[in-house]
Amino acid sequence: MPPPERQLPPPVSIGRAWETSEGEPADAQAAIAEAGQNLAALLALEPHMVTAAQAQTLAEALKPVVDTEPFSEPRQLAMVRLYARAGEMKHAELACRLVLQRNLDSLPCLHLLADICEVKGQHRDGILASHRILRLDPKDAPAAWRLARFYRIIGLERDVDIWSRKAVQLYHEMGHHAIADQVQSTTSP
Repeated sequence: MPPPERQLPPPVSIGRAWETSEGEPADAQAAIAEAGQNLAALLALEPHMVTAAQAQTLAEALKPVVDTEPFSEPRQLAMVRLYARAGEMKHAELACRLVLQRNLDSLPCLHLLADICEVKGQHRDGILASHRILRLDPKDAPAAWRLARFYRIIGLERDVDIWSRKAVQLYHEMGHHAIADQVQSTTSP
């Protein structure tokens, strides 16, 4: 009889995993041990490391393997997400900036950097990253909404109005009417 298949939780974004205590590092350690030094297998685990402890465990296992390989943006972005989920925002930001040194137009990296800046309270850097996203993709509704939130925090209400209206318009164009309504309700004075 074959061994039962290991059930992994669904993939997540950077989220706020460092604020949860569910899951144990041992869960990650078993899967990591099974993957060994196989970079592809280790990277395949990244979306399933949902808790801070799991993300930290995988980041520690991946770092020496990733460091010996030639630079790869997808691998580096996986490290960014793991560091962020583990609450290691300094490491996440540094890994992001490494990608941006090689590719200033990396939309996934710019989104991650803006998320990290929002968590760290680095409003100016978050505004710059969000504006860069919108220059590259003028229809990026999440970046417009993020700008509205940043501008609300620093007290530039005129800009809050401009960017929240833009986000609402873009979400409606995408057919995401519930999100558009949420943006409108959370950014209205």
